[in-house]
Amino acid sequence: MKSIYVGVLLFCLVLIGTYSILQYVMQIGEGISVISAIVLALIVEWLYRKRYS
Repeated sequence: MKSIYVGVLLFCLVLIGTYSILQYVMQIGEGISVISAIVLALIVEWLYRKRYS
């Protein structure tokens, strides 16, 4: 049960962090920032679940 919460928290942090960096620091378009952030967050959560389950 703990791994579910950690996975969701990790997903959210990576999603928000990646979007913020791409959108505000690198000034990439909103669409590309959203898609890139979602893809990266999914990959990170998948790697976490693969390693710890």
